[in-house]
Amino acid sequence: MTDDELRQLIESNARAIEANSEQARRTDAKLEEMAEQSRRTDAKIDRLADIVTGNRQDITANRQDIDAAERQLRASIDDTVAMIADLARQQQETDQRFTIFLEESRRDRQRSEERAAANDTEHRAFQQITQTMLAEISRIWQRIAG
Repeated sequence: MTDDELRQLIESNARAIEANSEQARRTDAKLEEMAEQSRRTDAKIDRLADIVTGNRQDITANRQDIDAAERQLRASIDDTVAMIADLARQQQETDQRFTIFLEESRRDRQRSEERAAANDTEHRAFQQITQTMLAEISRIWQRIAG
């Protein structure tokens, strides 16, 4: 190879190296930009992971609150149902007592009416006896006086 060819080859290699060096610098800059973008993305992912973790904790706390509220509601419903059943039983007992009281009152009234009727009959009989006796006494006095 001649000096001229060698020089041309060296110049060609120098141009190629220069071109490759420029391309390597652009690639390095691009890689650095991509690394920075990757760091920003990682930071965003970390923030989002923290948010997701916080949301999961909030959801868990909400579920626990809902479960507690549901248990309280069920207990309240059970108490209300028991109270309604007790009130229904008490109402039934009250109705039965009232019915018995009403029947006893009617029987008492009937007995009172029967006693009053018997008393009236007895009173009329007493009045008749008294009138008959007074009439007899009057006749006896008239015989004695007369």
